[in-house]
Amino acid sequence: VDAAGPQAVLAVVEHATLLLDRADAAWAAKRVVDALARALRDDAGPRLRDAALRQLASSDVLDAVIAKASIAARNGVSSRVSTDLVPAVCRCVASKTCALATRVTAHKALAAALDRPPATPPEVLMRVVLPALRDSVRLVHGQPALAMCVLGCFDLVAKRLPEQSRILRDVLPSLIPLLDEKALNARQFDMVAGRVEAMLASAIQARRGELDSPSSVQPR
Repeated sequence: VDAAGPQAVLAVVEHATLLLDRADAAWAAKRVVDALARALRDDAGPRLRDAALRQLASSDVLDAVIAKASIAARNGVSSRVSTDLVPAVCRCVASKTCALATRVTAHKALAAALDRPPATPPEVLMRVVLPALRDSVRLVHGQPALAMCVLGCFDLVAKRLPEQSRILRDVLPSLIPLLDEKALNARQFDMVAGRVEAMLASAIQARRGELDSPSSVQPR
């Protein structure tokens, strides 16, 4: 795929569902992952990038990529979903130059990956996804659709944190500024406020549980 032209890469990306369904698992996983990674490179054109993001935002396609990549794990394909594709999606999420529609689709693709732990293992979640979402919040710039996408992704991150008390440090400091986003209408504001309140309540409860546990008692 690296030597193929943009049209060939686009053909593989757009027919990913068929390839993943009909072709040999190892062959399909490698070729489709290669094409998606190529399409998400910084030097790829908007048409290629948008096609790849649309495919990764599709639950069926992402599930098939993960499943076939797992079968082909001996060829080193499995880990590329988290090491190549997710970081590339995160670059689009935090991009200052991508079009709004592209960034919205990138957030949808990231949300699909966050809903699938094999695609976003803990180290990728903490070191790649969270920094990208923190950058994305600062780039909302009066775009309610983007604010809602960011909210959805942070909600999924909060559910994946190893300790719920970490919401206080890793999620809420980035999410709370959305409450002051003037472009939100009343319904959108209520959605943000509701998630912030629910996360805060969950984190406080978890923190109290930590403090009440015998291991947290400090010697006098």
